[in-house]
Amino acid sequence: MNTTLIEDYVSLICPTCQRPVRVVRIYAPSQPGLKLVGIKHDDHIVVIKFDKYGVARDINAYKLIDPERVKAEHFAICKRCKRSVPLLFGRGLREYAIDHNDHFVIIFLMGKTFVLQVIDKIPPIRIAPRLNIVARIRKEIGLKNLAMILYYAITEPNRVVNIPATVEKDLKFLLREIFGRIPLRLRIGPLVELNWVEEADFFQRKILQVLGFSDKEALTVLKESVEMIINMTESFKRLLRKKGVNFVCDQLSYLKEKDPKLFALFQKLLGISCI
Repeated sequence: MNTTLIEDYVSLICPTCQRPVRVVRIYAPSQPGLKLVGIKHDDHIVVIKFDKYGVARDINAYKLIDPERVKAEHFAICKRCKRSVPLLFGRGLREYAIDHNDHFVIIFLMGKTFVLQVIDKIPPIRIAPRLNIVARIRKEIGLKNLAMILYYAITEPNRVVNIPATVEKDLKFLLREIFGRIPLRLRIGPLVELNWVEEADFFQRKILQVLGFSDKEALTVLKESVEMIINMTESFKRLLRKKGVNFVCDQLSYLKEKDPKLFALFQKLLGISCI
């Protein structure tokens, strides 16, 4: 990946309040181990999981409880600082967090049992927000056009697509990062709106997911999402040759209810029609 896109900070969206979260990039000591860090975010904390390459693999948020303001009958002991941790059984809470100054304790309640997780606390960084590469492209050509370009890159490689010159550099870089090449024939000229198809909804959702990410996280998520679609399609094609259409349709049936638009995408890629 071009090192100019590997920022020393990570920008993500808080799953609780939808506000941006920016922290210094952290590197886990080993793979597949992940390093967890947390930041205070008003009445909740945000927990980010980093891999050894400094890529943020997951983000979660937990309600922050002030132990001075709650009454508890049961307590545990923090493994790091030996302070007491209130266990709030019967309060409708399955998970919450306690602030212990330089670390957080996350409490998971399961019936009358519990699990404690201690993670490092780090401060957020305050920098002027900027658009990542995906957001810049979307601003120039629109969400649906960008989703259709990713869709055509898989379903109709070598298709001619008109794009404005202002987006050429970013779009070519994005396609190379995701596919390892530029699978479409990009022609510079006035933007021609691409006819929307529902099968492209998967890519639209992924684009929306990464708009608040840093360049590195955004490109990683899109690349892994495309690889997942391609790998699953190849697996289904092998099953199609060995087991036939009915068997593959049966295997895809769970998607028909859970995610009908993704189901339609696989039908398109496989060239089949499931009743």
